[in-house]
Amino acid sequence: MTLPLIDNHRVRMTTESIEIRPTANNHGLFLIVVGSALFLITLFIAQWYWHSFRLVFIALFLIFTVIIFTGILKRSQPTFSISLTKNYFIFIHKFGRWQLSWHEIAYIAPVTSISGIDSQELPYVGIKLKDEAILERLITHRLANRLIHEQRPLLIWALNHELLTLDQSLINFSPYQGVNGVIKGPRAGFLHQAKALKHAFGFKLFIHKSALDRELTEFCQLVKQCQRYALDNKSTSNIRH
Repeated sequence: MTLPLIDNHRVRMTTESIEIRPTANNHGLFLIVVGSALFLITLFIAQWYWHSFRLVFIALFLIFTVIIFTGILKRSQPTFSISLTKNYFIFIHKFGRWQLSWHEIAYIAPVTSISGIDSQELPYVGIKLKDEAILERLITHRLANRLIHEQRPLLIWALNHELLTLDQSLINFSPYQGVNGVIKGPRAGFLHQAKALKHAFGFKLFIHKSALDRELTEFCQLVKQCQRYALDNKSTSNIRH
């Protein structure tokens, strides 16, 4: 089966998975090279002027160190953040991954917040699931612990715009009653938070725009096209059998 790939508003076909490179990784090597070069140049100049401009040099060394460290962090991220295959939508994170089969996704769209007559698009893509119990087996403890903190801006936004109460916006690690039993630890905290975010925005899964290589709307169109193509081909295959 082939999957469609939207690129510069045109469609290409490929037999492999579609790999999405995160913009968060951009310029990592550039920052490392520039930061290192500036650090070495400043170190060389400091040999003659250290006593006169000691504080200035210390400040510069700290700045260049931060630049280098930022570049290293960018380079340490996964090469791809999302993989769209003929069977799955796979989200790849430094601390883990989750995957959904195409029939498990009910809807995907940019996340918007409506306040009065104003509507504002947030820097996230939201995913609705056909069965919310899917989320209980989707996230590992390690990834859940990370996502809880990465999604805090959404909770703060919802609280500031009165979409959630203060209690709903707090991190909650109390046991979560799942379909197959009680869930504890970071996964419970993530599931409580996912429930609150669904109440505020209507979605249970969120992907930040920094994980994408294109605009939110274009990415959602790509995913919908892949899902439609995959499901149509699966139906055709079932009929043939």
